Amino acid sequence: MQLDDVLFSERSRINLNSTDFTKFVVRWSSIRDRMVYSGAAYLALVKNYKSLEWFDDADDCYYQYRRIGQERSLWGWSKISDIISWLSCGYGVRVSYTVFWCLFTILFFGVIFWAGKGMNKFEIEGMELPGDHRLRPSKRVSFTDALYFSIAMFTTSQAPVNTYPVGFYRHLAMAEGILGWFFLGLFVVVLSAVLIR
Repeated sequence: MQLDDVLFSERSRINLNSTDFTKFVVRWSSIRDRMVYSGAAYLALVKNYKSLEWFDDADDCYYQYRRIGQERSLWGWSKISDIISWLSCGYGVRVSYTVFWCLFTILFFGVIFWAGKGMNKFEIEGMELPGDHRLRPSKRVSFTDALYFSIAMFTTSQAPVNTYPVGFYRHLAMAEGILGWFFLGLFVVVLSAVLIR
């Protein structure tokens, strides 16, 4: 079936329940708001778009399928994990969601470390090693240093040599490191899935 450049009336609906098609040529943007929900029909459309090599349409169709399914499901662990999957990576089809959370986490923790004065910085004179008795505490850490520290914790879970968190902020730095491993791993998985299709 080919429906390129088709126009639908405002109240028209498309019902593909129990249909069997091998090729359905219509852009997702043309039918997305007119589909009667059926999980099987949505998944058949995703497969159809992939066979047409319309990967953006396949991703958009799959995303809407998962969102509607999430709205209809009852509260429980399954729905909670589905919500986490939606927010963190857009069900594996929205790389931008993961990039947003990575950047937001780095900035959020950087601001907390800076505003809460939760870090100390040592100025290293010459080539002394960490722990050298000639290290001396410096003034308040700048926002740039706090952001640099946050990036280092998020990406490597290791603080720069001359900067370290103090008190409760040590636990926050550890939490940021864990989030960093989670989001960076998620980013690699989602990006790989997008690139190898």
